[in-house]
Amino acid sequence: MLRAMTGDRASLALPAYGLMLLMNAIWGISYPAVKSGLDHHSPLGLVALRFGIATLTILPLLIAPWPRLRAHLGATAVRGSLTGLALLSGFVLQAFGMTETSASVGGFLSGLIVLVVGLGAWLVFREPMRVPTALGLIAGLAGVVLLCTNTAEPSATEAPDSTRGILLQTGAAASFATHILLMSRLSPGRADGDLAFSFWQLLVVAVGASGAMLVTGSEFTLAGSGAFDAWIEMLYLGVIATGIAIAVQSRYQPLVRPDHLALLFATQPLFAALGGWALLGDSMSGQQLAGCGAILTGVLIAARGGR
Repeated sequence: MLRAMTGDRASLALPAYGLMLLMNAIWGISYPAVKSGLDHHSPLGLVALRFGIATLTILPLLIAPWPRLRAHLGATAVRGSLTGLALLSGFVLQAFGMTETSASVGGFLSGLIVLVVGLGAWLVFREPMRVPTALGLIAGLAGVVLLCTNTAEPSATEAPDSTRGILLQTGAAASFATHILLMSRLSPGRADGDLAFSFWQLLVVAVGASGAMLVTGSEFTLAGSGAFDAWIEMLYLGVIATGIAIAVQSRYQPLVRPDHLALLFATQPLFAALGGWALLGDSMSGQQLAGCGAILTGVLIAARGGR
């Protein structure tokens, strides 16, 4: 599914595991940040601003090695842009879906990424699908059904998790899985090349979301009540959860064994649920908890079966 470690890159494996776990914690906490950010921006505005900040974040890293980086920018333009389109789709679907789901439910739906990666590797790259992967997919699908058919009434302070929002987030998980598969196949595997590869991904999302804003008339605001908190959220999303995170992912994800990577990604929903509870006061009904548990169980079954 993902490229095996080769040569001297194997010496980076241990730091790669720690960094990928940290990135999943950061991505998990980003769900409540996105949910809160949608109070100030349209979905497209949030994505455009987030990735605009992210693109600016890595520009200083591009300037220092510029003489030798120019060739990498040209060599990775097509591959980085193609991978960026999958990323654009994922973040736009996620932002629209988050307007109709809680941060916790959105985070647990992100667990489907691992399962869809296994399905995509089987369908597209003809890698064998193991029985645990198939069982994990079934459990994950059951979890989505439980979430979509939840009949519990939300509390007075909560909005319901709509079927449309859940399906949009499921589509986002599929897009992110596509991004992971493309990254595993197209990432250059060298420091300068990975940096250029990351730059094209971020730029494509920033330009694509900005263009969609112009077409649809969407907007964002960072003034008025809550503006300071909105800026803190956007700096976290843009600098840490996107600019730095995508650069780290491009460099270190290919160094982690596929089954171990799946287990690391399985922690993301837990961090999202913890963040949603601590920061936004999220709570879930018994049926929602069962659905989230089914998704997480499916991820763990599929991941352990990949060994």
